[in-house]
Amino acid sequence: MFMVGILLTASFTYLYGIRGNLPYHLDPDEPVLYIAALEIRASGFPQIKPTYPPLRFYELALEQIIADVAAGGEANHSIYFLYGRAVSAFTALLLTVR
Repeated sequence: MFMVGILLTASFTYLYGIRGNLPYHLDPDEPVLYIAALEIRASGFPQIKPTYPPLRFYELALEQIIADVAAGGEANHSIYFLYGRAVSAFTALLLTVR
């Protein structure tokens, strides 16, 4: 129950912050990360935000390649998004269990 309470509190705070009611910026980095991962797949290195932690870009590019292979080369942005969320959730679970 304690963990459910923490999850609900965090969700409420996040949703409340998205409305602009908290003094921090919640603009998502996901479009930038997605574009950078596509650039890595195309040219081998990111053009956009090259000072951002580069291993994250390469991880996302690898996730996109795996999603493409799993979808038979027909993957689109929503498949990348869902697969990326699943990988993030699995990684978070592994870090929590550890």
